[in-house]
Amino acid sequence: MGNFLIIERLKWFGHQIRCNRCPNASTLSDRFEISSKNTRHTITFKRGRYDPPMEYHAC
Repeated sequence: MGNFLIIERLKWFGHQIRCNRCPNASTLSDRFEISSKNTRHTITFKRGRYDPPMEYHAC
């Protein structure tokens, strides 16, 4: 079950990027009701493994 949830988060985050919706850690955390630590791990994994067109913007 845990792997399914990780895949679901990765797919959702990637879809948000492709649709130019600018997802961030807060939206990911809120959407999947996960901790900020899990959110950071998800984003780090996505960036390291799939090299999506991501940039950090402090808002």
